[in-house]
Amino acid sequence: MDRSTHNSDYISNDYWNFSLDDIIKYDLKANIEYVKAITQNEKIIYIGHSQGTFMFFMGYTLYPEFLESSVEKFIAIGPAFSDFYSNSPYIKFFQLTGILDFLYSIDVGNVLVIGTTFHDFIYSICSKLTSICAAIVDNIVSIVPTHRMKGEKILEAFNYEPGGTSVKNLLQWIQIHKTRQHAYFDYGKVKNIDVYGTEQPPLYDLTKFSNFTIKSFLTNSDNDGLITPQDTQDFLNLIPQGRRSELITIKNLTNYNHLDYVWSEDASKDIFEDVMSFIKVDA
Repeated sequence: MDRSTHNSDYISNDYWNFSLDDIIKYDLKANIEYVKAITQNEKIIYIGHSQGTFMFFMGYTLYPEFLESSVEKFIAIGPAFSDFYSNSPYIKFFQLTGILDFLYSIDVGNVLVIGTTFHDFIYSICSKLTSICAAIVDNIVSIVPTHRMKGEKILEAFNYEPGGTSVKNLLQWIQIHKTRQHAYFDYGKVKNIDVYGTEQPPLYDLTKFSNFTIKSFLTNSDNDGLITPQDTQDFLNLIPQGRRSELITIKNLTNYNHLDYVWSEDASKDIFEDVMSFIKVDA
């Protein structure tokens, strides 16, 4: 997120009035159509990390024919089929305190969005206390600290993180974790009736995965505190067993947290060499 180019809409609640459902319904297809138009390719390779993979998973339940005809291969780094089994302390914090529900109730639009001045202040502090900042991040996204993000790498990450999101978006993740259901955003019984026609939000139709035929590469780690191997297994269980080994490649990693997939200096050899090999097969 470029902090220097925001227009006035950026600070309005209308700008931030989106949930996971909106990203899945609108952004997924728009992004894919854009890449297809620019590259003039009928099919693309979709690479996502974390929420970017959730977009694809749930998008498949809405647009299976579109994705089957538009995506040649799917690469999921830290595949967030759900966060049912998350051990993250920040998810537990949000769930136990109900702070996101409160922020949503008083019309606060965004969270973790910081201005340039405050961001520069954090960067300045972390440039002097790098090991402490790394430890804070490590403990949020790990089961046990991995110590993979060091020195200038953690400072580079702070050029982009935290990027911020809408309260509604983050609250829906907490709802999914709490209910263990792949459900649309829960507005509460009264508003749900207005929005959905039912007291409870509808569920994404996971039966659509019975026809899934896109070759996929998924990473897991035993030390990912946000998305666990069990979350991935729930996805695999939806793929008919006869096709599973043919379609799905799993890369099981040791001692990686949820951000290490992207920021660790070891990720190139541990993950992305295999990703490139997967892309080149049958290319």
